Amino acid sequence: VHLPVGSAHVAAMPAVLRLVKRLGAKVVVSVDRGCDRTELPFAAHLFQAFQSCVSLLDSVDAVGADAEAVARIERFLVQPDVELRVVSRHRASAMDKPPPPPWRTVFASARFVPVQASTFAESQAAALLKKMALMGFRVEKRGGALCLYWQRGELVSVSAWRC
Repeated sequence: VHLPVGSAHVAAMPAVLRLVKRLGAKVVVSVDRGCDRTELPFAAHLFQAFQSCVSLLDSVDAVGADAEAVARIERFLVQPDVELRVVSRHRASAMDKPPPPPWRTVFASARFVPVQASTFAESQAAALLKKMALMGFRVEKRGGALCLYWQRGELVSVSAWRC
């Protein structure tokens, strides 16, 4: 099962994870964009999200995307994402609700266990980066997940979980 994660999905995640268990899925693969640090204070969370968006747009420029593609990414990915973060955190603070827990905590409380990325998966990621032949991108293994970085900013991490 491929499951997108992040603060927008945390509220529904316990129900989704119960369904995943009932269906008997062997592995859940999660993709995190690196900007969902809900445990941070409001200003730090927004700053982290902003830095993540800047890294994403810089990396798109580095691969030579045309102006139309960059405009689509900004309009359909970055802008709604930033708006969602600001509005959801503002609503939570206005209702004196604590921010949602980090998604990894929700997975662990539902008795999902992280699975270490294999050396084969790591070598495949490295091989893909070599084919692109662009300086600045790198893959690191962090806490069992594979993380793609552009220069110093994390773009995305992929992790696998087993029930």
